[in-house]
Amino acid sequence: MIRPWAIANLLVFSLHLLQGFDNENMKGASQTELEQKIRSAANLEEFLRITHPRELKLWRCRSKLKSYIGSDSRSASHRSTRFAAAFYDIEILKVIDEEWQKTQCIPRETCVDVGKDLGTSTNTFFKPPCVSVFRCGGCCNEEGISCVNTSTSYIFKTLFEISVPLTQAPEPVTIKIANHTSCKCTPSSPRLSKAIIRRSVHYPEYGCYQEDTSCQNGWQWDSNLCVCVPQREPTINRRREELAICGAHMEFEDNCECVCKRKCPSIHHVLNQESCLCECKETLESCYKKQKIFFPDTCSCEDTCPFQIKECPNGKQVCAKYFQCPRERRGTS
Repeated sequence: MIRPWAIANLLVFSLHLLQGFDNENMKGASQTELEQKIRSAANLEEFLRITHPRELKLWRCRSKLKSYIGSDSRSASHRSTRFAAAFYDIEILKVIDEEWQKTQCIPRETCVDVGKDLGTSTNTFFKPPCVSVFRCGGCCNEEGISCVNTSTSYIFKTLFEISVPLTQAPEPVTIKIANHTSCKCTPSSPRLSKAIIRRSVHYPEYGCYQEDTSCQNGWQWDSNLCVCVPQREPTINRRREELAICGAHMEFEDNCECVCKRKCPSIHHVLNQESCLCECKETLESCYKKQKIFFPDTCSCEDTCPFQIKECPNGKQVCAKYFQCPRERRGTS
């Protein structure tokens, strides 16, 4: 019997998974379609393209991020290239990708029993009994399909062949054995091409049965998943130390740069592409040269001021109640 708290936990967990999804990608797609797309993801890039496209951009730039970390100690505000903060920690993505790559459907070096592979009679055996060859292995994207070879080469191995009853000394022989060179995930049979094996989910009464405190250094126990997971450092501190974060009004582009995407409020402003700030076209200096009064609030030069004019050094006038005059450099007028 399924208890109410179990259903509630399942709903909370589902919402947690979906809260980071890109809403634009989910529009027009049913839950069944979305589930099928996720199941069909062959690697981390395909998975992120479905669930978090912006994270995919960051992941593609991981090599640049790796070379960046520890090599540039300048302030983030002085860099022309900035990297966006991630919904996922880059280290978590790295751990997942490494595990995913290890389980891909590819030719893998493995031991093969020579007698069984060649189908020799039982009165003949070999020493060593096994040889090292490449055979297809690994997981496929969907259930109901298997990893099979699509091309094969034959290699030669030299070993001892022994026949019983023993009538002569073992002799070295050269055998030809199959070596897989490429693999592909294909349905094991047409009937099972779309089969999905459903598994029941067990809900413990109060989270994990026991708390595991033996996680290795840098990992922590997740009481919901009941496994050790990488520790997540405070986001702000981690970004300051390792990543140059995109500022406000900046978007992460495919070329791994944060590009300024901002419109200034008026024609009196000019956009600084480096800092992504709207700056005044007119300045205290430019208005002074025009023999006009500088209005910092509107970034303009005017002839009159509605309240008391503030004078900066060398007679430069400002129409503002709160304005800090810049320091004059020696030799300037």
